Amino acid sequence: MDKFAQWWADVLQWMERALDGVRSLEANEPILFAGVGAAVALFLLLAWLLALRRNILLRRRLKATEVELETVRASYSEEVRWRLAADKVFGRESNPSAGTAAPAGQEQRQQAG
Repeated sequence: MDKFAQWWADVLQWMERALDGVRSLEANEPILFAGVGAAVALFLLLAWLLALRRNILLRRRLKATEVELETVRASYSEEVRWRLAADKVFGRESNPSAGTAAPAGQEQRQQAG
């Protein structure tokens, strides 16, 4: 308990010194400090709003990119399906694990070689 009482006394002395420092300021200095503090707060508010706006724009871009990715995936799957079907119709062998057939020129070289 004595340690707490000593600590509290130290805190009160520190606060008294801080208040004496504020009391000893000239009349215009607290106004200057308040103005600087308000300017810093305004700057931080503007920076926060800018970051928030950028975050919203990036989220919109990400959603648009995800939609585009789904479209590309769907068209790619459809293209693979049609190529595999064409390979079956024309009797070409394809590698189903690769998802696409070999180009026509490559097949002719393999058959000739």
